[in-house]
Amino acid sequence: MARYLVSKTQEVVFHDLQDIARLHAKSIIQRTKIANKLLFVDTDLNITRSYAKYLFNKDLSVETWVEEANQFDFYLFLEPNCSYVQDGTRLEETERNYLSDNHKKQLQKAGIQFETIQGSDRDDRYQQAIQKVLVRFSMFDIP
Repeated sequence: MARYLVSKTQEVVFHDLQDIARLHAKSIIQRTKIANKLLFVDTDLNITRSYAKYLFNKDLSVETWVEEANQFDFYLFLEPNCSYVQDGTRLEETERNYLSDNHKKQLQKAGIQFETIQGSDRDDRYQQAIQKVLVRFSMFDIP
């Protein structure tokens, strides 16, 4: 959602994060209605809160419906140990790594347990994610 509202992370203002959280929640609600058993969500409210703390040293407050839309059964956390790609919108690599630690702390603060994905090979990371999802939701046959 952030990329739709702000072209570069360095240009975000605090109010943008509140808008991002609301729009993201609306999208989750809409897509949940049409999801076929699983809905993969790239970023949740905790990550937006982590950005608020990292960029502005402020806590992000949102309406109850935004909180409720951001309730998930399973979390995967991708460690930042794959090659860094600057696409012109991202923070610099050192900041990315610090922010990743901040994200992890926010998830822990919220009491969220997560599975970690590591490694420098993107295909391997993808396969790790698939296996962790298959194991977690054992209703599927594991190859």
